[in-house]
Amino acid sequence: METIILNELQENKKTPCVSIIISTHKKSNERTVDKLQLNKAIEKATELITFKYGTNGNGAGQVIENLKSITKQLDFVHNDIGLGFFVSPDFTKMVKFPFPVEEKIIVGESFEIRDALYLSEYLMDYYILSINEKEAKLLKGSGETLKEIKDENFRSEERRVGK
Repeated sequence: METIILNELQENKKTPCVSIIISTHKKSNERTVDKLQLNKAIEKATELITFKYGTNGNGAGQVIENLKSITKQLDFVHNDIGLGFFVSPDFTKMVKFPFPVEEKIIVGESFEIRDALYLSEYLMDYYILSINEKEAKLLKGSGETLKEIKDENFRSEERRVGK
């Protein structure tokens, strides 16, 4: 899925492209700051768009409208450690980052994809084989999520080794 997001960001050809990346908080008493931080970032991005592209033509007006609609759709209760917003005239995407990010507000001809690239590597699938005296388990992981694989070779029942 993260590779799909990365491909979408790289293939976007409509300008202006706005990338907003902010750090967020998981604790409820700190989440109120997140909405304020996002609103300030959107204001700054709007100023940059207006300065660089004006408000008429070039898709700038549509990007500003798309930016304004972001906070209406966002659930600040289920934040991760970072959020990324990628907006162009006909594209809007929000990405949650499970790792610390630095705030970035970039307006240009393409999206800032370094954090999305790191996300695709960070969430690469991996396997863990857990073996003890009684059983062997195979786990599939992605990021911080682990799921046990149960099939004809790996069952959760106890097995005697060597018999």
